[in-house]
Amino acid sequence: MPAQDEVAVGWVKAVEIAKGQDHLGSVAPCIAIYSALLPGMTNVTDRARYYSFYPWFLWKYGQSGEPLESTRFHELFRRADCLFTLIAEHHGMESADNSGSHGGGMVGGRKLIPAVSALTGNKTLKLSTFATQEDEPARYFQNRLGGLGQYYLGTLEGLGILTGRNNDFVQYDGTFGREIAQHFDAGVPANEFWATLTKDTISAKVLSALTAFCPCQLSKNAPEHSWLADLFLGRSSDLDTSTERRRRSLGLILHLTRETATDPDAAAIDVDAFRNACYSKTLPNGQVWTIPESLLEIRDHWALYQRNEILSISVQALLSVFVRALELMANAPATAHGVARFLLTAPKLRRIAKISWVQFLADRKKTLPPLNDFQGPTHELRLIKGLLELKTAASQLSELASTLQDILSIVAALILRTAASGGPPYSDLPITETFLTDYPINLATFEHTKALWRGMDVGQVVEWLMHEWACETHLRIALGKLRMEHNDTFRFYPTESGLKPYQVPPFAHSNPRVRNALQILRDIGALKADTNGRPQVTPRGRIWLEEVCRS
Repeated sequence: MPAQDEVAVGWVKAVEIAKGQDHLGSVAPCIAIYSALLPGMTNVTDRARYYSFYPWFLWKYGQSGEPLESTRFHELFRRADCLFTLIAEHHGMESADNSGSHGGGMVGGRKLIPAVSALTGNKTLKLSTFATQEDEPARYFQNRLGGLGQYYLGTLEGLGILTGRNNDFVQYDGTFGREIAQHFDAGVPANEFWATLTKDTISAKVLSALTAFCPCQLSKNAPEHSWLADLFLGRSSDLDTSTERRRRSLGLILHLTRETATDPDAAAIDVDAFRNACYSKTLPNGQVWTIPESLLEIRDHWALYQRNEILSISVQALLSVFVRALELMANAPATAHGVARFLLTAPKLRRIAKISWVQFLADRKKTLPPLNDFQGPTHELRLIKGLLELKTAASQLSELASTLQDILSIVAALILRTAASGGPPYSDLPITETFLTDYPINLATFEHTKALWRGMDVGQVVEWLMHEWACETHLRIALGKLRMEHNDTFRFYPTESGLKPYQVPPFAHSNPRVRNALQILRDIGALKADTNGRPQVTPRGRIWLEEVCRS
């Protein structure tokens, strides 16, 4: 057969159906904001001592005389990763302390906690049982580099502690990484730990002898503790912008904790309390949150994050309403406008559909509580909480209409609040127009959108929302994931017979690293739980807080 007539036959790999996240791309700007405000930690970098343990292992391996051979390196690394967690878990059990200061947030805990419980009497276990790279039930982690590869590597590289990979080996920085490794080494029985790795056998007695490795013992190793405190709190006089933002964010968390710690009726500080306080400038008990001038800008930045978060949750709820409406419609609509018209048949929406959007804003302004009244039933924070509690996937038309009316009220509140605040949408944060191009629902585009709505009535705004945000934006984001990741994350499909629903997507808050920051502050001794489990700022934490407030 002539060459030009040859036919090449191949197979096209089927795409994978995936639940996906951020179906409208609205979460990405929120992540960009909190990443700029709390750099040097992520949502999975849970414990401060990993920042010294991992460079220590790499440094120690070079000192141990072990061969520079990939298989042996990864074998010992995985054993060390497991042993570090086992020590922490054992110390927590041995001291009958479930505060989380020992094994909480340690790598591989789900598989390793039961193993510690089984170490009674003279029983022993082999580290290699859990550190194996084979697909075995006891394997603690699939990633070849365990918790380092899965959670900490990029963060430690970004901080200059590690410098990336050299073939199969991870490298520590010759100055910064070596320094913290040597500080760590000076405060632990390093040779005994290494002997346990090579022997591959542990017992309760062995774990007890290695207690100095437990994260709760960090404060007892003064050089390591001081180094990590300086790392997170940026206590040098010459700080870059990124480090300064982290320093002030941690200072803000300490300040809020101090202001609420003595209030017996206030809940312990958590992510929601921090969000609400920053946005409303109000303490959980309703009192004005008065802060030093040095913390005002960082609190405003966190309030900006919360504004973006409110917008993001609102549009995610909008998509859920859209998909659920498709499920309820007897006939598949040809366009998103058909979905909007279906929703507008509900009496609650039909009553307001012909009201001008300008009038809707004026009416909303009359019922909008003061910013600090975040417990008020019509406050946007209270309405957002209500959205998150809804079971949209089981809602009927009347319930969808109520949800959509709440979304309109939340969006109107954002317009009214931001009109009062003024200033560029993302202040001076490193959020560029180039970045925002891939995420069309953000505070910058919202500025243009709210101007566009001024010439519409409420019904037309609903149609615009359903067409532009719920439909077109979702299809754009899902097509991008299909092209780049080969994953099908569509929650509905445009077909020749109309729009067909696939699955109502759930939605939730983004995770702004505050929980991790609280744990880091506990680890370095800035916070400590009282007898009731409520976090208190320690004397050491008060000194650090005063340093931040003075600068």
